[in-house]
Amino acid sequence: MNKIVPALALAALFAIATTGCGQASSEPSESAPGSSAMTPEASGSADTATGKLTETDGKLTDSDPQAAVIEGAGLSVEIDQTAKTAVFQAIDPATGDPFQDSLTYDFAAGTFVRKHFVSAMGATFLYNAEPNTGELLSVTNDAGEDAGEALRQRGRWDTAAAETMAIKTALDAWFLQRYGKTVAEVIGS
Repeated sequence: MNKIVPALALAALFAIATTGCGQASSEPSESAPGSSAMTPEASGSADTATGKLTETDGKLTDSDPQAAVIEGAGLSVEIDQTAKTAVFQAIDPATGDPFQDSLTYDFAAGTFVRKHFVSAMGATFLYNAEPNTGELLSVTNDAGEDAGEALRQRGRWDTAAAETMAIKTALDAWFLQRYGKTVAEVIGS
């Protein structure tokens, strides 16, 4: 009985996630690490940009508690043009406190990394993707161990790849809408 209830709950959550009506969750024995739902925004231009990056300690920063990129979270932005990185930290929309999830462009390393905490598993996973295409390259757990093979064995690699691509696409659309430029243009890559 103790295993049936979580399995049924997982099946219901998966059904909701695949219909686009909710947020996916995961259970260690049945699926890969879940993701936060992302909503793409309309394209923007410099004329319609609504956000402003402010220089703070040599970095460009901003905060958008109503970002509507990660479901139930806002975003804080920190761009280091020298290091060629952009970190998007998920924040509580009401308080501005950071959540555990984040998205990081590292153009110097050639990566886009989605850090996602899966509360059902009590673990953090890093989804490493190619920054220009969003192609998923690897998935590791918080100990740095490969989690990609387990995803493949469970038939979840393609789902994780599609989620990562959707997240990257939504982030890029939000950034362009808010600042009127792409992340690469702001970083100078």
